[in-house]
Parts: sequence; structure tokens; C-alpha cells
Amino acid sequence: MTYTIIPSYTLWRSTRYGNCYTFEFKTDVGIMDGLDGGINLIFNLEIHENTTTDFEPGIRFVVHPRGVVAMPHGEGITIKGGERAIIGITQTGIHRLQTPNSPCRTNDRHFGGIYDMKACRKLCRETIIQEECGCYEFDESISLRTPSIVDTCKNTNFDCFKRVQGDLALNLGNYCDCPVACRETNLVLSDVREPAFKSNSLDDRSELNMMSNHICGTIYGAMPQRNCPLNRLKRENTLTENFVKIKLYFKEPAYDIWSEEAAYDQIQMLADIGGSLGLFIGASVLSLGELLEVVGMCVRALIRRRQNSIHTVDQIQETQPEKLTLDNIDSTNDIVETK
Repeated sequence: MTYTIIPSYTLWRSTRYGNCYTFEFKTDVGIMDGLDGGINLIFNLEIHENTTTDFEPGIRFVVHPRGVVAMPHGEGITIKGGERAIIGITQTGIHRLQTPNSPCRTNDRHFGGIYDMKACRKLCRETIIQEECGCYEFDESISLRTPSIVDTCKNTNFDCFKRVQGDLALNLGNYCDCPVACRETNLVLSDVREPAFKSNSLDDRSELNMMSNHICGTIYGAMPQRNCPLNRLKRENTLTENFVKIKLYFKEPAYDIWSEEAAYDQIQMLADIGGSLGLFIGASVLSLGELLEVVGMCVRALIRRRQNSIHTVDQIQETQPEKLTLDNIDSTNDIVETK
């Protein structure tokens, strides 16, 4: 079995957990889904360097999407020394409508990464506390990762901190502009625990010895083998507590994406307008044809009426009696005398 030290990580300091490391693989790993795929991680806790006995040896571990700010206090899981955690991951995505349909946000101006509403609200709250009280939250401060500040509110201005915190708990939306993210990836973890090295397993004991020899030869190679701290832990039967094993895998090869769609978008509105205009224009053309037909009928009726009026006048003129004149009277008298 070969062991590879993760080559790239980012160190940042947590006010609660001390030194924290973000491991980000540049290439995708664990292509296969299920327990046969994924990755195996082994952490050397170096419990021989502990200077306090207030805490049990172990790690606080959080799995988060790439580029999102890690918040181990609110989202992480604790794994004690000597345990093996088998963590199955189920991924879902949410795609929200952007402006003007929804006031979601895509970019994060503070961290230069993927915007996250929870990190935005926490940073806003911490910024207000720092401005009002001159101290930072002692409960996992995000702003310390962009180093700047003074002292924890637990030591100074605690009354001011409690007053401002209570006000923000009731009216955070009035102080912080932190809408939902337009693109969001959620990781749901299922956690199963078991001993990292079973005492009755020859394979586990052989792996533990091989791993301790590898660490003594690489990290502590400059000192004699007998002086390697892990050998002292082995003699004290606490060597298993020095290691934490984690198995990470995706439970399904695919994931669901929930997308928002507008109930009535611009394309549908234009389609409805076009349909209504088509209906109105079609009705207008039919009405115009009917109107022309009515006008034609009226014109024909007027022409026929005019023709009938002229014909009637001519008939009346032909049937009128001849008017009597002096000449007609003389002619009539002559006829009478002749008789």
C-alpha cells in the first residue's frame, strides 16, 4: 500500500478550531459511485504535540462545494482519533431565476468565489459587531480569514456584543443585503462510524505498522528511528488514536437540479399579444368585406330607385291632356260650322 501526501491546500485560522486546511483537488477524483469509488483520506493528528488535555484528539471535517466558504462550526462533523468515518454524499442543485424575476445574487465581492447567502449574512453580522463594539465574534469568525482585527468580544465589550447580537437577531434583514444565490449546490451527508483499526484484525495491525514506519521515515527521517514520536505512542498503546480515516464517496452517479421557471414570461406574453392581434385583424378584414357588400347593395338600390323615378316621370308626361289655346278653339269652331 502506498500513501500520498496531498500536495495543495490552503491554510486559514479559525477562532474556534485554530489552524484549518482546505484541500481542493485540481482534477476530479472518485469517478465511480458507491463504496468502490470515492477517495480514502488518512489524517495524522500528531497527538504527541498536544499541549492541553481539555479536548479529545480528533478533527472537525466539512464537505462543501468548490469555491464556497467553509464554516466548520455550523456545518462540520467531528471525528475522534481512532475512528473511521464512511461518508456518503448526495448532491442536489438549485437554479433560481435572475433579475427581474428574482433578486438573487451570483457574485461574491468579499471572497472572490461563489456567492453563499449564509457566509454573506455571517460576514455582515461580524462587520456590524466590529464597527459597533470594536471586537470580533469568538464563535468562528469569518472576517479573521481576511486578517485585520483586534480582540475577541469574549474578552472585551461583551455587553456591547450581546446588545448588538440581540438586535441583529431580530432585524438582520434590515442591515444586511444578502439575497439567495442564483446557483446553489447542496451536499447531504450520511455518516457511518467504525474503528479505524480493529485490534483483532491482522490486516489493520499490519497497515498501522506500515503507516507509522512510512511517517517516521519521511516526516521524522532526520532523527533516529527509535526516537520517532510514533514509536513512543506505539509503546503506550495510543497509536491508533493518532489517526483518523475518512472514506468519501457519492451515493448516486447523478444528481437532481431544481430549476425555477417563470409562470408568465416575455415570450408567452408576446405570443398572447400576437394571437390577439391576429384575431382582431382577422375580424376586421371580415367586417370590411361585409361592409363593402352592404355599401354595394345600397348603391345598387339607389341606382335602381333613381332609374324607376325617371321612368315614372316620362310616363306621366305622356298621359297628360292637350292644353286648349285660341287656335285650338278656332279650329274647333270651323269644324262645327262645317257640319
